[in-house]
Amino acid sequence: MDFALNVLQIIFYSIGSIFMVAFTIIGIWGFVLYIKNSKNMRLQNYILEKIYQSINIRNTNSLNSNKETFEKDLASLREITED
Repeated sequence: MDFALNVLQIIFYSIGSIFMVAFTIIGIWGFVLYIKNSKNMRLQNYILEKIYQSINIRNTNSLNSNKETFEKDLASLREITED
């Protein structure tokens, strides 16, 4: 009986050790993938931020030019209506 319990104990300890090593490897591998993905996301966010800034500057310039042309058109309309 003692021998059978010792054999079962050795089997369960070895299975536990295998799982522990496997989960450790999976954990390290997951951490490495997380770091790579984090760097990739940081680069992607930087590029998206630059695109957003570029579009925002173009829209601001477009709005200013539209406002200037609107004011010129309004001034010319006032000149026409005053005559």
